[in-house]
Amino acid sequence: MNKIFLLIAIFICSLGHAKGNYNILGVGQNDCGEFLEVYEQSLKEYDDDYLEFIHEATLARFTDYAKGVITSTNYANMLVAQVYKMSTYPQFAPQDATLERLLYKNCNENLTTSFHMIIESIYVKNQK
Repeated sequence: MNKIFLLIAIFICSLGHAKGNYNILGVGQNDCGEFLEVYEQSLKEYDDDYLEFIHEATLARFTDYAKGVITSTNYANMLVAQVYKMSTYPQFAPQDATLERLLYKNCNENLTTSFHMIIESIYVKNQK
């Protein structure tokens, strides 16, 4: 039974690779307007600790997604550098506050762009 699932998974992955596209899942498929809404809600002061926690956790969904994209891109760059025997390769590792400000700035300038595409553009602009 496990072999059947493995074959199905390989088929699905190869089909997506052959078409040259992939689906963005999670908060990456949202547009930047939603991120800005969540970011601005997290800046407000609340009398209720629970509400404050909820807004911080909602913002963390976006920043954690961004960290995942950045980390996986860093790892992919490392693998490419190993294959081509490169001594250096581009990396980007922002602190949380820096990442939030970069996301806010870029999303504010591109409201209708998908959140995932904004993260990729931030990575390209800031990699060293």
